[in-house]
Amino acid sequence: MAKKIVLCMLLLLSISLTCYQSSIGLDTGDEALYLYQTSGIIGDQDIYITGTAVRIENKTSGLISIARAPSWKVTTFHNGSKSICALPLQSFHGYIPEKAFLETGAMWNTIPFEKSDSKEIAGTASTVFTTTGAYTEKQLKDWQREFADSKFIKSARYCVAEKLAANQKARSVLLRFYSLPDKGGLPLEFKYHDLGGNFHTGLITSSQRSVKADSVSFEIPKDYKAVPNNAELFKVATTSKVKRNKRRPLL
Repeated sequence: MAKKIVLCMLLLLSISLTCYQSSIGLDTGDEALYLYQTSGIIGDQDIYITGTAVRIENKTSGLISIARAPSWKVTTFHNGSKSICALPLQSFHGYIPEKAFLETGAMWNTIPFEKSDSKEIAGTASTVFTTTGAYTEKQLKDWQREFADSKFIKSARYCVAEKLAANQKARSVLLRFYSLPDKGGLPLEFKYHDLGGNFHTGLITSSQRSVKADSVSFEIPKDYKAVPNNAELFKVATTSKVKRNKRRPLL
C-alpha cells in the first residue's frame, strides 16, 4: 500500500511538472516559441526560439540570424546577395546601427532600470522596469545645462516576459540583437520619452505562440560570401533591396 501511495505521488508530481513546463513555454524538443516583434529602428522580426537554437528574421532587410547550441555562435546571412557573417555570441551585437542608439544619448543596455510593476503583453505576463529617478534627474540637469540633445532619453519603460521560458544563451542572443539589458526574461517592450517631449517605441511584441519546431529551419547556408561584420552585411542587404526596388524609368 505504501509503495502504491509513493508511486501515485510521483505520478502526480510528474504531471504537475509537465503542466508547469508547458505553461511557461519550456522547450520540449518538439515545440518552438514564436514571437512577432517590431523594432522602431529596423522594423519587423519573426523570431523562433527552442532549447537549442534561435532564428531571427528581419522582414525589412531580409537578414536572418541563427544561433545554435552548443557554441551559440551567431550566423547572419542574406539570401538575396548570398552574403554571410559568423560571430561568437560575445561579439554579436545585432546589426542595428550604433549611431541610432547614440542619437538617444546611450546604448540601451547601459540604462539603469528598477522594477516597477506588471502588465500583460501579447497575451502573456511581463515584469515592468522603469528608469531610475536619479537617471531622469541627471538627464534633465544635462538638458538645462545644454549638455544633452533633445533626442536623448529622459525616461524609459522596459518589459520582459515572466513565463516565456528560454535558456540564458538563447535569451542573450535576443538581448544582444536589440541592445537591451538582461532582466531575467525575454525582451517584449521598450518605450521612452525624450528630452524634447516626444514619445518613442523602441520595441513592441504583437503576438506570441507555440509552433512546431520541425516547421522552422535552423540550417545555415553554405558557399555564401563572408563579410567581416554585421554592419557591413546590413549595408549589403539594404543596398541590395534598394536596387531590387528601383523602378525602370518611363520612356
